[in-house]
Amino acid sequence: DRKVDQRIVKRILGETEWDVFSDEDPILLWTIKEAAVKCLGTGLRTNLKELEIQKKNHIQFLVRINDEKTFQICSFQELNHQISIAY
Repeated sequence: DRKVDQRIVKRILGETEWDVFSDEDPILLWTIKEAAVKCLGTGLRTNLKELEIQKKNHIQFLVRINDEKTFQICSFQELNHQISIAY
């Protein structure tokens, strides 16, 4: 089980996300945003606070980037590894 400092979590979550996702596993949130910026093609040059996560169910999420693009994310855990795929 990996521990993530809350200061790091605050650097990747926007204010509205913090209210909704502060109890979620930070690794889940990181992999969701990482998958979205890789799909976008910008990688980690993108400010992760510009991406807004919306939860559809326990494995499906939407990520909106500046209200311009939306990605579907499927995220699951296998053998203690978090995997998120954007499409």
